[in-house]
Amino acid sequence: MNFAGKLSQWILLTFSLSVAASAQTVLTDDSFVSSVTPKLNYGSSISLVVTSGSNTYPKFSLANLPPGTAASNISGANAVLFVDAVLKSGIMDVYALNGPWSENSLTYITTPPLGSLLLSKVSVNQTGYLSFDLTSLVQNWVHTPSSNYGIALVPTPGSPIAVSFDSKESILTSHPAQLNLSLTSMGPQGPQGMQGLPGQPGPVGSQGATGAQGPVGPVGPPGPIGPAGPMPTGAALTGMSNTFTGDQTVNGKLIASGGVQFADGTTLTTASTSAAASGSVISSSSPLPPPGYVLIGTTPMGNAWFQIAAMPTPRIGLAAVSVNGKIYAIGGISNSGFSNTVEVYDPASNTWSQAAPMPTAREGLAAVAVNGKIYAIGGDGETSTLNTVEVYDPSSNTWSQAASMPTQRSYLAAAAVNGKIYAIGGFNDSSPTLNNVEVFDPASNTWNTTGPMQRGRYGLAAAAINGKIYAIGGFVAVGVVIGPSVVVEVYDPASNTWSSAASMPTGRGYLAAAAVNAKVYAIGGNNVSSFALNTVEVYDPSSNSWSAAPPLLTARMQFAAADTNGLVYAIGGLDGSGLVSANNEQYQPPVTVYTYLKN
Repeated sequence: MNFAGKLSQWILLTFSLSVAASAQTVLTDDSFVSSVTPKLNYGSSISLVVTSGSNTYPKFSLANLPPGTAASNISGANAVLFVDAVLKSGIMDVYALNGPWSENSLTYITTPPLGSLLLSKVSVNQTGYLSFDLTSLVQNWVHTPSSNYGIALVPTPGSPIAVSFDSKESILTSHPAQLNLSLTSMGPQGPQGMQGLPGQPGPVGSQGATGAQGPVGPVGPPGPIGPAGPMPTGAALTGMSNTFTGDQTVNGKLIASGGVQFADGTTLTTASTSAAASGSVISSSSPLPPPGYVLIGTTPMGNAWFQIAAMPTPRIGLAAVSVNGKIYAIGGISNSGFSNTVEVYDPASNTWSQAAPMPTAREGLAAVAVNGKIYAIGGDGETSTLNTVEVYDPSSNTWSQAASMPTQRSYLAAAAVNGKIYAIGGFNDSSPTLNNVEVFDPASNTWNTTGPMQRGRYGLAAAAINGKIYAIGGFVAVGVVIGPSVVVEVYDPASNTWSSAASMPTGRGYLAAAAVNAKVYAIGGNNVSSFALNTVEVYDPSSNSWSAAPPLLTARMQFAAADTNGLVYAIGGLDGSGLVSANNEQYQPPVTVYTYLKN
């Protein structure tokens, strides 16, 4: 939308005379992308938007430069854009780009990777002309023409910026972006002068004061239990009744003829049915004391995120699922494009390994495990939205084909209950926010339609607890506007009905969810106020209430989450700087450790 008629205009750019020659470049492509409508192309838009979830991309041709122009001939390069609307003042960053794109095909899911940061925190607070210096970048383009992919205007993380610039298609104010160059004389190079004498070295400066010690980091996850140590010399270990005459270590019923002296100096001269001496202390996660013990204290532990081994291939729009204590990260979009990569994380060794690639490269898919096999469902392929279902068997490291889903869909949610898989919501070319639900029976390899959600959504998350499915958040349509949702609906397969649950505190889409200890964790995502969220909120079905959990260490959206052995994992995604991430974090839910004393 263009707001030029509603806002006063002013001129930020002043021009000065120069003895250097000037050259005009050609704006060949300009467009913007939106995370809310990731498959739409805005190449014909009259305005270029920069706001949370939206970046702007201009590209210039240097073909009109005089023949023989070298990088050293570029004495100045000024980008000039016209700000036609300011809904919210803010700051943005300017990046080089590291890949090709075209304004007629650019979408949010096909954006080229960001390159080096050229300018940070460029302020945009009024309509009118805005200029910034790109001299070093253009010199690099002249030196290496194949590196000219244009630039990206990206909201600075945390900024509320919401502005638009004129595009070359603008029919209102008609001020397309320009890249003005200043050229130095291109006459013949003179002979090299004599080298001057070296100057005297300056004095060594004094050493600065030592900085204050930083805060202590969070406690890391517990390591594996080490091997048992060697037995003491002359000791014996037994599980049977025995008679010993010397100092011994005994596990079982003790018959002590000469007595046993413990480390605290006490002695035992009578039979005992326990290996634990009076006064010994044990810890447990159980609130019930063992026989012969009394509770002496409690210690809260966990409730924290930890950084663990990064995924080998950075990806967004991937899926993740756990089988037999290992986590499988499947598909998505990497810096090389649509991916069929499958990588396996082993929490026991904190390492990743490669698995057989998925037959169909795709992103925005869902993945569910049933009976030890993984079902990869739907998503976007390189040319279309898919209804493809492929099955991975970890035991043989092979993929096979299953019956296709009736409805093509991407950025859907999926969950399994009672051995059946439910594909929920998403979007396709016919509808931006689907509410239909389809159920797959692996035993018969068939799909059926079941009860629809009350509210169509895409980019939502789902988790199953106690035989019910919780569909959380996502993007919803309000008239012609699509925005993040707080909606939570509960599906009961027994009655084939959906009902409403307490709304999530933070509206969001492109989130992930995991179920641990009969609670649902809603993690990260995207909303209007923040491009990528680190917020984590916890839903308790028993009380139909939400609470806050510690935030992710790295804010992100379009990532995957999985749970295994009571722990939650957040993998990959798009971070707050708009970069494709390989980040992997582990969350340990809160637990109370009980300490008991032997009577």
